[in-house]
Amino acid sequence: MCIQASASQPLAADVMAEIMRIQKDETYIGDAGRLYAPECGYSAALYEIPQSGKGAQKAVDAEDFAAFLCNYGPQRVVADHTHQGFGNVLRGCGYSTVVYLKTIEGVWPYVFSTKDPDSRNDGDTVWDNHGNSIYEYDDSGLTFYTCNEDWRHVTVAHFIQYSATKRAETEDKE
Repeated sequence: MCIQASASQPLAADVMAEIMRIQKDETYIGDAGRLYAPECGYSAALYEIPQSGKGAQKAVDAEDFAAFLCNYGPQRVVADHTHQGFGNVLRGCGYSTVVYLKTIEGVWPYVFSTKDPDSRNDGDTVWDNHGNSIYEYDDSGLTFYTCNEDWRHVTVAHFIQYSATKRAETEDKE
């Protein structure tokens, strides 16, 4: 089962207010930034993990850290343990959930797109319900995953870049 988002996005003013709040937040960011999911009560420093996977388990095991998997493919993937609050993000995200990536360059919002609680991890890649590697998504989004009952059964949530322009156009037509 895969859950799709509707066309509705949060108001641009709300997103901008959250961006301003996050910009002022002085909480430590990891070498790849910090992930914020305010609606779900989650925030974690992101640590870049190379394709070899070395250090991924250590990053997800640590409190307030998550793995930012890079160079696996074009997609940016974040992994963390369910019990550290990440499960709240993946299981609780809905049609208007916005997450924020803070780096030394700024803060970028992403809005929920799809969720697949029946994805699979074969040890080399994570496959969504349609047989696609989550590392090969190529849309400048963020993809998250966390383990379900074991490391082979995972939940995947995908977020796309928030477009205030698109939201404003939609509001004008209503």
